[in-house]
Amino acid sequence: MVPVTAITSENHSDSNAQLLVWGVNHHSAPIAIREQFALLETQISPLLQQLQKQLNQAFLQLNDSPIPVECVVVSTCNRMELYVVSLPHSQLESLIHQVLSAVLTPQQNASLSTDYLFIKKKLDAARHLFSVISGLDSMVLGETQITGQIKTAWRQAVSAQTTGPHLNHLFQTGFHVAKQVRQHTGIGQQIISFASAAVQLCCRIYGDLQNQRVLLIGAGEMIELCAAHFAAQNPAQLLITNRTRAHAEELAQKHHAQVLDFSNLDNSLTQCDIVISCTAAPSVIIERQHIAHAHKTRRNKPMVLIDLAVPRDIASDIEKLPNTYLYTVDDLGEITAQGLSARSKEALLGQKIIDRHLLDFAKWQDTRTLIPHIQALQNRVETIRKEELERAQQQLNNHENSAQVLLRFSQRLSARLSDSALAAIHHADHTDQSFLHRWLPRLFLHSRRTDQPKK
Repeated sequence: MVPVTAITSENHSDSNAQLLVWGVNHHSAPIAIREQFALLETQISPLLQQLQKQLNQAFLQLNDSPIPVECVVVSTCNRMELYVVSLPHSQLESLIHQVLSAVLTPQQNASLSTDYLFIKKKLDAARHLFSVISGLDSMVLGETQITGQIKTAWRQAVSAQTTGPHLNHLFQTGFHVAKQVRQHTGIGQQIISFASAAVQLCCRIYGDLQNQRVLLIGAGEMIELCAAHFAAQNPAQLLITNRTRAHAEELAQKHHAQVLDFSNLDNSLTQCDIVISCTAAPSVIIERQHIAHAHKTRRNKPMVLIDLAVPRDIASDIEKLPNTYLYTVDDLGEITAQGLSARSKEALLGQKIIDRHLLDFAKWQDTRTLIPHIQALQNRVETIRKEELERAQQQLNNHENSAQVLLRFSQRLSARLSDSALAAIHHADHTDQSFLHRWLPRLFLHSRRTDQPKK
């Protein structure tokens, strides 16, 4: 346990809030590591709430009032990224590591190595999120699925009550940035998805697919895309299986496919030349012995298996079997890179859009530093107003001349409101005078047009 008494911070106001992203993705870790960090949907809310609770408790040991910790976790097949806003201090990364250790499984904890973790802070973290939401950080450059996935992650955090003004503004800005990148660049053109890449890979091996039987395992968005792409190739047979049969039947009806019982998956494998799997199973569902059994029935005819799931659905050691070709999402990278040159140019345009919005976000963050001062100023002015109004009211109750009361009220109010500013001017040194010379006219001498008295 990280001792909370060791946490220190110079300034605990909202103005000192720091953004941090911590995690693994396809840039920092291979699929064998990424799959260990894949979170079940049921894990996410407890993780967020526990992280927020422990960090808040740690900051409560500080003398000043802390800002509430905010956090969002993004978990997809290519990344597990934790976005946190809190006060900056040296123990933050250790605390995150500690909370994750308490929530993750022993197998996940075994992979919790700094060798594969990446950390970005402040505007680098914001730029990273904007790039991710826009599809510029995806394995398939320009893909759009990630935008919806991050919206889901953000909404889940909102539902868990672990977001606040900083992360809400950050993510909302990110969604707007993604829309701008789509509208003003050609990043979405000529995209080769994992589904279409899987078809191309199978066509390279078999030529055409009209004599091949294809089995799709799962019924999510990825399998639905695969069903559409493979159905367009008119395979000899298109088969679908899923733990929830109703979902498989709904998908099969759209693409004139046949539904197989998931409980009979072992025998289903014997019927197929091509297997595409993408489920949310927490562990492997196709073992080496399943494929070995299928080969006996199939008389060792070549078999292609494409595993699009993270964590993986298919045991990696089956590729050692003869006439067996196993591919993962990482293996499809070469095919999805087709057309990358043209899209890379569009990605540069997208980064320019991100940079512009990053400046706007930085300005928004800067305005947050003024909030305590603005609130203090507003409170001070309101206190003076109430005091002078009470004084004037008492004088009126004493039947003093109302015109004289109003005159004295306005004079005292004017004097007290300008007293601090005038004192600062009189006592300012040369450096302060230069600053005041620049800002006093802006603050006090430039009235808005709407403030001008009506003629």
